[in-house]
Amino acid sequence: MVANSLGITRARLVAGVVQESAIDLILSNCDFKYEKEFNEHSDHAVIKMTKTNYEKVNRDKRVVSFYNWNFNELEANEYLETLINSLPIMSEMSCEELDYQIRAAIIQVFNKYVRKSSITVKGSQDIITPKINKLKNWRNGLRKNWSKDRSAINWVNLVRASRILRKEVRETKRAFIKSKLKKNSKDFWKEINYLMGKEGKNVCKLVVEGNEIKDEKGMADQFVKFFTTKVNGILGDYRPSDCVIPIEGVESISELTLKTSLSRLTNKKSAGMDNIPGCLLKILAPSLINPLTVLFNKILYNSAVPSTWKIARLTPVHKKGLLTEVSNYRPVSNLCSIAKVFELCILQKLECLDPDELFGRFQHGFRKKHSTASASAEIVEYLAGEREQKRLVSIYSADLTAAFDVLRKEILVEIMNAKGIPSYLISVIHDYLSDRYGFVQVGNGRSRVRTIRAGCIQGSVIGPILFSIYTSFLSEILSPHKVVAYADDAYLIISADNMNDLLSITSETMKTHFGWLKSIGMVCNPDKTEWMIMDQTVNLRINTMEGK
Repeated sequence: MVANSLGITRARLVAGVVQESAIDLILSNCDFKYEKEFNEHSDHAVIKMTKTNYEKVNRDKRVVSFYNWNFNELEANEYLETLINSLPIMSEMSCEELDYQIRAAIIQVFNKYVRKSSITVKGSQDIITPKINKLKNWRNGLRKNWSKDRSAINWVNLVRASRILRKEVRETKRAFIKSKLKKNSKDFWKEINYLMGKEGKNVCKLVVEGNEIKDEKGMADQFVKFFTTKVNGILGDYRPSDCVIPIEGVESISELTLKTSLSRLTNKKSAGMDNIPGCLLKILAPSLINPLTVLFNKILYNSAVPSTWKIARLTPVHKKGLLTEVSNYRPVSNLCSIAKVFELCILQKLECLDPDELFGRFQHGFRKKHSTASASAEIVEYLAGEREQKRLVSIYSADLTAAFDVLRKEILVEIMNAKGIPSYLISVIHDYLSDRYGFVQVGNGRSRVRTIRAGCIQGSVIGPILFSIYTSFLSEILSPHKVVAYADDAYLIISADNMNDLLSITSETMKTHFGWLKSIGMVCNPDKTEWMIMDQTVNLRINTMEGK
């Protein structure tokens, strides 16, 4: 039996009747130097051990906060109803004022029922809360009493205090881990690793022109500078313009539509710009149906989205490549939770329209019963059919640069009008995309606020849908050739009877394709554009600006 106490620099190990080679094997992996002594009056070997590794243990403190979501939901809804009923007449308030009052009432409920707890992590193991700290002081006092007077009663009290302390530490760890289990697995392990003192995979530094940037404010400024420069390079001197959209026949948002939208929210505990977690809106749905229905219909009839919904917190999300390269990130917007519910209501109205007419049959992104698998299957099936007819086939891909961030709302309005989308929906979407602002946040560091001139909001519910509508005429422009797309990635398949015709048709199609993209303000990324001929691969760098 080997005994080891890390708190004692010199220890004695008494082994049973064990062969010396076995003892050597056991102790060879310890950070102790040892000497064996044999007592002539005993069969046991006495091992004197001295700790050799005196590396300083990291005792840096961290404070980890988490929320306790175990509360009476019925009582919380009753309290919210009381707050809502105390408001002035909702129909007489403006959209801005009503939105503010509803958010204030929800935050009051959040502060009252969702208790925030915090634990201090010292090193990689010790967990400290005010109660644990108090129990530790109590136990240490009992330990001093026992060391002075080693009586039985003092020993019993010390053992009892130690048991209570261990139980409290276990319960604190269990409560923290239980709160994180309700998140997805990625967030869960991120928090657990943080609790255990392990570094996560978040951005820890950026390298810009050979200089390392580690502070969060500096990284946020670099990200906003890169995102702004990239988008402005495509937009050029573009200036968004307002347009008057005559509104006819507004179809109100029903309570059933709102109830369905609330149920479609995720169960994530993270909060948006309004500091309201989406899961809390689901919990408070019974009390929110009426006030949110009044607010959303007021927005539809007035085509006036609250200004607080137009501010986005941009989070840099790593795409691929080195974590230290700022160009390997894309900006994703973190929006207000109530705004997401409104978007889900608009989405339900768009889903009532024919999806093939709205997006085009070629689009497989962000549609029900469609995916990258269905897009791949369609390409393979078409290629197989053409090859069976002994025809030559060429296929090229077109990947757009910052596609979601350069969408022009004026062109989107024209396309939605051509699609027959109701005017009141076009008007409110136009207002939602107008006068937007955003800032980049990395940890606790924030960049300056910048004006967002264009785009359909990456990270929003309806953003991908609006982009699909924006590019829905691609198949008609390139008819009769086969087009298969998933979001902003499009594949064009062209077939011909001989190589000369194939090359000629492909060249003309590319000119038409890239010219159309330029007319709607999109730019193809030449580094990600590839052209392939069946049985032969051709590396081709395409000048998208000239359509060659």
